[in-house]
Amino acid sequence: MCLLDDIFLTKNNCQLKIKLNPSMNEFKYNVTESQQVALGAKYPYVKRNGSNYFRTFPIGGLISSFIDSTDWYDPHFYDKDDGNSGEFHNDENEIKNFTSKAKIYGESSIQELYSNYNNENGITEYNDYIYEREFRNKVYDFLYKHDVKLFRSTTEGNILIKLMNIDFQPVESLGRRLYSFTATAVEIDEANILNYDKYDIQTIGQYEKYIIYTHEVLGQISGLFGPDDENIINNKIDVKYKRSSNKGFINQVQSLKWLRLEIDTPPYVIIEQNGQLIQATTSS
Repeated sequence: MCLLDDIFLTKNNCQLKIKLNPSMNEFKYNVTESQQVALGAKYPYVKRNGSNYFRTFPIGGLISSFIDSTDWYDPHFYDKDDGNSGEFHNDENEIKNFTSKAKIYGESSIQELYSNYNNENGITEYNDYIYEREFRNKVYDFLYKHDVKLFRSTTEGNILIKLMNIDFQPVESLGRRLYSFTATAVEIDEANILNYDKYDIQTIGQYEKYIIYTHEVLGQISGLFGPDDENIINNKIDVKYKRSSNKGFINQVQSLKWLRLEIDTPPYVIIEQNGQLIQATTSS
């Protein structure tokens, strides 16, 4: 149950966010139907092919490199300077959705040359025509590629689509630095996990419809246990097989075989006193 603030077009490890000026002014369910008027009849007959049932809708938005970032950060990269701060290195660990300057310009020397040129000429991310053009070219390639993409939004849900009638319009009020696009999305198959794998949306590995339960005989556990140890068996099982527990396996002891107990302390007598079991003293 994902709540998405924007529209996303996803293909394998590539994801385009439609964040700026998103548009969708129609959502149509398509069926094949025909109208026939019989001779002498007052009303027509409407016939429908019950097999055809798919959705089409126009989508569009503004293309800008500013859309190419997420609003969350990799939780593995915490600020280690302060053990209790729990802050992120936002500048370093922002996760890219679609592309990056490293993917566009390639070698680090070219990236450095490009960065130095911008610094010398006062070019910032707000007037970088060249990077916007290169980013837009990547969007061209992504949208025009004749493959299946996963459309995702909170309002419409997940829909497997192909794009048709793709068109780009330069925004003259912004000096044509940015372009907008429009396209028609056509549903081509049911959105489910098997089809995500089939159309190379996401690699899911081995897929099972049902949970398969397995059991395994565990090895021996030995050690010294004192009177303060509670639930010795389960605690020791959890510690020894912690790695499998982290992978989602549930370790539960059902039976014990060949149990061997060694008593390290001298035996003593246990008596009941006032409803409680206590160690008997020499006098008692």
